[in-house]
Amino acid sequence: MRLATLLADPLVRRLRAENAVRRLVTRASAGVQVREDTHFERSRAMPPVRHAVLEAGRRLAAAQLIDTADDVWFLTWPELQALPDPGATPSGGAALRASVERRKAAWQRLAGSR
Repeated sequence: MRLATLLADPLVRRLRAENAVRRLVTRASAGVQVREDTHFERSRAMPPVRHAVLEAGRRLAAAQLIDTADDVWFLTWPELQALPDPGATPSGGAALRASVERRKAAWQRLAGSR
């Protein structure tokens, strides 16, 4: 809705609220701008993060801690952060594999329920 339409509204005119409406519209516009800027900045980080996660998956699969590099998408961020060195996992990846398999099975069940 255009500002002129809001200002011409009979209720706004009767209450003589034109200045209040202008202030509210200005504040709302500023809020939208902040939201869009925030969304842009968060979205801009996605490609490098995706690349890093894919590389982590490749390394975890090469170290045989998960079966395939794409299995990395079934791990949580804290699980990935807890693995600074894939070779340092004493369980040989059994815990990671179990988490991946459990989540992959749940994902497949949900995918089949469409």
